[in-house]
Amino acid sequence: MRFSSLPVLAALSLLGACQAGQPDTERNPTTQAIAADSTAVGADAIGSINTQQLLPQLAGHWVQQSYLDAVVRTKSPYRVQDSISHIAELLILPGKLTADSLLVGLSLGNHEGGEAALYLRPARHPQALPLHHPDYEQPSNYYELSYAMLGRDSLLRLNLRNRGGKLMSSVAYRRARMPLLAQADDLSAGLQYEVNRLLMAGRYTGRDSVGRAVSARFTPDGKVSGLAGFKTYYVGTDFGAGPENNLDDLTFNSYTKQQRSFTYRFSGDTLRLFALRSDSNHIDLAPARLHYTLVRRR
Repeated sequence: MRFSSLPVLAALSLLGACQAGQPDTERNPTTQAIAADSTAVGADAIGSINTQQLLPQLAGHWVQQSYLDAVVRTKSPYRVQDSISHIAELLILPGKLTADSLLVGLSLGNHEGGEAALYLRPARHPQALPLHHPDYEQPSNYYELSYAMLGRDSLLRLNLRNRGGKLMSSVAYRRARMPLLAQADDLSAGLQYEVNRLLMAGRYTGRDSVGRAVSARFTPDGKVSGLAGFKTYYVGTDFGAGPENNLDDLTFNSYTKQQRSFTYRFSGDTLRLFALRSDSNHIDLAPARLHYTLVRRR
């Protein structure tokens, strides 16, 4: 996202917004180091912010940044599933405001849904808002949510602190580049949109399994054209339950009689779609016949 310079953004800037570089942050997204941020302001600034100014800056689907970075690097949601943190996405809707708190939707591990109250008042630490969400492993710990500007992009950071205020973990989230629906109820919609946008979206040319020319287009909102009557697609990102869930999968025309699933592999700009076959016990899947070879056009 790109924003003009606004006082509300500066007031919510986090002293520790910039993450220190790590070679494999996606392996341990909850232990990121915090460095100084030159955009930070005084600790008392947040108390003077007008709620009507603040809410539009917080509104949106906020997705775990290190997970998206890992998907881009590997081109495989299956391979990086363990990089998803306890809270994979936060959904902040201004319409959920009640008095001085806002009900925030949570995608827990990209597998279950939950909610937490975000209080629009100063937290115990500078430039942060209290988030009422329990740490089940250590009940005395508490969460705070901070907002920052990094260059032209906005960033949320979910900080977990112990009873003494020590920072135990900090996870960064970036806003999905999708329209925010007033009554959004899909708590993983932002993650799905960003995976589509970063992994699949674009125009492709190529061949099908019998050598016919194909010209296809995938859009970030899950639409597809040019592939044998398929109209929608869904990239699998939740591998936490059930058998036959051991490969990256791409499903077309979900929940229709024309539904069909493939596994896929990227090699540079080349996307290959393979049919799926199950083992004799219907536990694992394996790639079968190659159906499409598609090259993304730049």
